[in-house]
Amino acid sequence: MGEKMGDYLDTAAGQIRWKRVRPAIMTELRTHILEQKDAYTGQGMEEKEAETKALKEMGDPVSLGQELDRIHRPAPQWGLLVLTAFLTLSGGLLRMWLTADTAAYDPGKTIALLTAGFSFMLLFYFLDYTVLGQYARFIYLGTVILGAVTLVMSPSVNGILYYTGYLVFLFPLVYALLVYSLRGTGWSGLILALAGAVPLLAIASIAPSILGVLLMLLITVILLLSAVQRQWFKVPKGWGSGLVTALTAIGTAWFFLPRWQEIAGRIKLALYPALDYNGRGYQASVIREALAGAKLWGQGTIGGAGAAGSYKGIIPDAETDFLFATLIHQKGWIPFLILCAGLIGLIVWAGVKCRRQANDLGRMVSVAIILSIGVQTAVSLAMNLGFVLFRASCPFVMGNLQTVVNMVLMGVLLSVFRQEKVPARYKIVTISSIRGKLVS
Repeated sequence: MGEKMGDYLDTAAGQIRWKRVRPAIMTELRTHILEQKDAYTGQGMEEKEAETKALKEMGDPVSLGQELDRIHRPAPQWGLLVLTAFLTLSGGLLRMWLTADTAAYDPGKTIALLTAGFSFMLLFYFLDYTVLGQYARFIYLGTVILGAVTLVMSPSVNGILYYTGYLVFLFPLVYALLVYSLRGTGWSGLILALAGAVPLLAIASIAPSILGVLLMLLITVILLLSAVQRQWFKVPKGWGSGLVTALTAIGTAWFFLPRWQEIAGRIKLALYPALDYNGRGYQASVIREALAGAKLWGQGTIGGAGAAGSYKGIIPDAETDFLFATLIHQKGWIPFLILCAGLIGLIVWAGVKCRRQANDLGRMVSVAIILSIGVQTAVSLAMNLGFVLFRASCPFVMGNLQTVVNMVLMGVLLSVFRQEKVPARYKIVTISSIRGKLVS
């Protein structure tokens, strides 16, 4: 490469502010100029003359670099950011407003957690998420160690180890990073990926977080089947898919068969909570009574009673997992449906953007995060409508520690979407069209 060409490329590169896309664009631009130069030397030109003419045809390097900079910039995710902020702030305000007279009311804690959540979301939003892929195995190992520590250090709240119960919702993202780091490693990589799910499942099981276990089993089978079909491990698709399906089925049976009586009892009480009204079915029974007396707008009644302010805060755990049921009872169905539409819209919107991801890491991370948030939302909405199978806080709107965890996940997801314009290989035809516009 001659001195003129080096100066030209340096000048063009200096106009491109997004450092991550700069190498890909410059590699393709260099290739395009060299191909044009080779065409001229093939016509009998001297090498220096051919290089000069090829550069001249590309146009002014400053203008070319500025045009490339205009085309390839991070794509701000204002819509998803605003919707997430709306849901989170609405939830925090509702938690403080609806549960102000309960023993658990602590506005300072809610404000602190919301502040931490927004800070982490913005931090990961502006972070280059591919850094997570570069350090995937360290992140996985650190998460397993942290999970083991929380098993020892966490207090037990409602039968679940407190900090571990929140940490498990980061496991799908961590596992997606691990699977990505093992691509191209053959059968050994696929087996390691399957084995890598075991410590995370074990931690979730010991917590015990049934939702965390279900989520990890779902993520394991979806991510690994997808990776096998995309030939990440370079193993036969049929054999690879069969191994993943068989071992996931074994893992599912290992966790659920010893607990089948407990799970059957949970399902029975979720369907018919009045069977144990004064025991494990009490919570769901009260919620159903409150929902039966709810109005479209305004304070509802419960158990046939009518005094508007008498039952504020009567729903158990109103300030945590059952905030939506409290909202419906105190303020009506319409406010709940607005928040519900926002949550579902957020998940669907993110899902549509996930389908457009060309980058393998971006797609894998997006799938893991959207599934995590989506499953939490579905279980939480079912709980708040009186179907209490197991506990889950609704993403974003609770103003608790799980809100912080989900905002971390949302920040990573938005970082993926923000960088969706990063080219895997910059197209020569694009550079050619830019060149033609600049020269003309």
